[in-house]
Amino acid sequence: MSDSVRVTRPDLPEPDLLKADLPKTDLPTTGRPKSDLLAPDLLAPDLLAPDLLAPDLLAIAWNRKLRHAIVGALVAILLVGLGATLPARYKATTQLLVDPRDIKVLDNQLTPQAEAQNIGVTLVESQVLVLQSESILHQVVDRLKLDQDDDFNGRRASPIRSILNRLLDSTGVRRTGPSQEERLAALFNLQRFIRVRRLDRTYVIEASSSAESRDKARQILEALVAAYLDDQAVSRSDIARRTGQDLDSGVTSLRKTLEGAERKLSTYMQQNNLIVARGQLVNEQQLADLNGQLVNARVDVSRLEARRGVATGSFDNLPEALASPTLRDLRANLARVSQQKAALEAHMLPGHPAVRTIADNERKIFTMINAEVGRIREASEIELRRARANERALEKKLGELRELSNMTNNAQVQLRELEREVEVNRNLYRAAVTRTREAQEQSRVNTANVRVISAPTTERDRIFPPPVSFLAVFGFGLGALLSMIAAFTSVYFSRRTV
Repeated sequence: MSDSVRVTRPDLPEPDLLKADLPKTDLPTTGRPKSDLLAPDLLAPDLLAPDLLAPDLLAIAWNRKLRHAIVGALVAILLVGLGATLPARYKATTQLLVDPRDIKVLDNQLTPQAEAQNIGVTLVESQVLVLQSESILHQVVDRLKLDQDDDFNGRRASPIRSILNRLLDSTGVRRTGPSQEERLAALFNLQRFIRVRRLDRTYVIEASSSAESRDKARQILEALVAAYLDDQAVSRSDIARRTGQDLDSGVTSLRKTLEGAERKLSTYMQQNNLIVARGQLVNEQQLADLNGQLVNARVDVSRLEARRGVATGSFDNLPEALASPTLRDLRANLARVSQQKAALEAHMLPGHPAVRTIADNERKIFTMINAEVGRIREASEIELRRARANERALEKKLGELRELSNMTNNAQVQLRELEREVEVNRNLYRAAVTRTREAQEQSRVNTANVRVISAPTTERDRIFPPPVSFLAVFGFGLGALLSMIAAFTSVYFSRRTV
């Protein structure tokens, strides 16, 4: 009874149809009879098992190889056609060397220089963020007018808007400039198409951009680098200018403080009769001068007293007597007369008129010599008395100045304190003025040590979409894989429903 009854299911293929799908040639048997694989109804317990083994998968894939090839070819054609319709994108790159040690123009730099290596790396990483900042990208949008470029302002992504813009262009009713939305869209797209990074273990920053044309990608990088360099120069100039303005306000305050201190010092000196000449009080100068004059006067008195002591014995050997031309002449006449007298006395008697005349002449010369010596002695005495009087006068005046100096000592204590205050304020004012001028000069100089070591260049091949060969191979493989997965899934579920 059981042999004559056959249970059939409408959702399973007939054995003849299954045999038609499975060719009888080149079929892996996996150790089972070929008739078993061609007649699944004869081996229902094995073939109707829900699990698919590797040989079964290979058999199913091999039996449907033509279908897989057709599906793969269709997917490949689809991807190649899609790649042909998509706009191409090209990539441009550039490199900048950012030295954290700025160019040292002045001894006192406004921006500190990085000495430690980790600080330098941190500064360069900060510059990477600056390159991608919105302030720089806004300048790039303005330079290249990307808010009017359909590749960046979002007009191409909206067909309705594109048609509307064309209608407005044809009718002449069109807004004069791009909207804020288009500007924000251009900024957002520019952020997506720009990549900036720091190369490992270097101070080199590499920036790249992509666009639908080689020239546009290169122009974006050129505008980015130019905007960054301009921003660095402007920011440092602004820092220097603000610093100069702050210092200038401080200089005004210091100048007023200095003027007040100087007025206070001048008023105090007038109230205490303190006169300063050549950086020193007049009383002190006079006291020092009088001390020197007194010392010289005492030296003169000592010298004159010593000369008078020598003159008490014989005045002929004094330097003044020896240096007197009158005494020299008189002594020369005396020697000549004495020689004539000796010659006459050798031949004549002492009472001879000639001898007496010569003797009278000799006595007159002696009288004249004594008179000249007396005059020199009297002049020395007068000079000594004058020196002593000068010494006494200097001592008296010095005593008066000392009394005056003692009276002004207390006033000088406060005077020195005021002078120190004035000097401190003057030094602060001078340093502030110097620093202000340095800041003003530094605002005209760009001290950023940044240079482009690799000009923006565009790669020869496009970066998107991939090449046609890659799309064809990838599409064929993807299509064949999807076809095989569909076949495996169909067989698997068909066996589970048996």
